[in-house]
Amino acid sequence: MNLKPAGILLMSLFMAPYAAAESGGLPPEVVQLQQQAQSGEAQAQYQLAVRYLRGDGVEKNEAQAVRVMHFPVFLRRKR
Repeated sequence: MNLKPAGILLMSLFMAPYAAAESGGLPPEVVQLQQQAQSGEAQAQYQLAVRYLRGDGVEKNEAQAVRVMHFPVFLRRKR
């Protein structure tokens, strides 16, 4: 398997939150936002980043908020 660094980063961006969601650790609306954000929906990316900044429904994580905010940049680079 030959993955580029950006692809590895994109895969790792959402792996931990999905693992928590599978164990029932996240509210359903957060899981839905994650799915929408991963598919490229800008509004969902913004809302998810704000949730990480505030700790609203997720553990407060400023680094994750920044990664989510920059996710659209990685999507554009892949095209």
